[in-house]
Amino acid sequence: MKELNDLFRDFFDFDRKEIRAFYLLSWLLIFFVGLFGAKEFWLKSSAIVLDTQAQKSLDSLKLHFATLEAEKKATYQNAKKNHFSANKTKITAQRYNFDPNTISKAQWESMGLPHHIANRIENFLSKKGKFSIKDDVKKIYGFPEELFEEIKPYILLPDTFERKKFEKKTFENDKIFAEKNAYTKTPAKETVKILIDINEADSADFCTIKGIGAAFSSRIVKYREKLGGFISVEQLKEVYGLNAEMFEKIAPQIKLTSLANIRKININTADKKQLSAHPYIGYKKADVILNYRKQHKSYKNIDDLRNTSLISEEELAKMKPYLTI
Repeated sequence: MKELNDLFRDFFDFDRKEIRAFYLLSWLLIFFVGLFGAKEFWLKSSAIVLDTQAQKSLDSLKLHFATLEAEKKATYQNAKKNHFSANKTKITAQRYNFDPNTISKAQWESMGLPHHIANRIENFLSKKGKFSIKDDVKKIYGFPEELFEEIKPYILLPDTFERKKFEKKTFENDKIFAEKNAYTKTPAKETVKILIDINEADSADFCTIKGIGAAFSSRIVKYREKLGGFISVEQLKEVYGLNAEMFEKIAPQIKLTSLANIRKININTADKKQLSAHPYIGYKKADVILNYRKQHKSYKNIDDLRNTSLISEEELAKMKPYLTI
């Protein structure tokens, strides 16, 4: 130790107090380095223990939630099975042979048909509609496919149209028949053709038009609501999917008699939502109409729309019947 003191004194020119201070600082440094190392070791050990405990807790929670999910699923499946069994028992108890052209609305509902569909059938029959074959029943808009398959065997109608077969007559028989009925022949009865008013008809009425099914019936009614009513039968060509060929087929079966209930939009009070919802206006023209109104405070008449730059004469002519001030 003395030799070490002499070394510090000679080399660093330390006196006795400075040497003692150096020793003290060295021991303190060694102490704190050792303390830091012990702390790191303790923290790593604690982390390992904590990680193990956390993993066990997490595994326990996962198992708990998995058990709850399995129980929930089993409960749902049992409830669904019981509900289906109960409904099936209830529905199959109301099965009997029937003619869909003659049974009442209450009888339809007793077989499990929703009330609003039963009303649709009643409305269809009241307007001289008729079911000719079994599959005609499921053409009623919204008729449940599953229910139709269940009641189909009980429907007292043929599966398909039956064509009558006529025996071939000889020339002699034709002559005798013609002579016999020469003075007793009566004129054939004229068939009364019922035309469907496209502003008054509902989806069930449109289904009676040859060439129009449930999907097109629904589209026509929805488009009419968006327009506010038809002002021309030609507007049916604007219905999605209804091409010119189909229009030519259905044109002899439809009519348009009244324009009194056309719904109009007041361009001095309507907001952007009301204007843009109309098929002939849309968002861009709605902005044009509103900007002009904002600049001029109000429209004096519908023709003021000619002063805007984005509405052509042709577009204005289409929009005009649906606008008011």
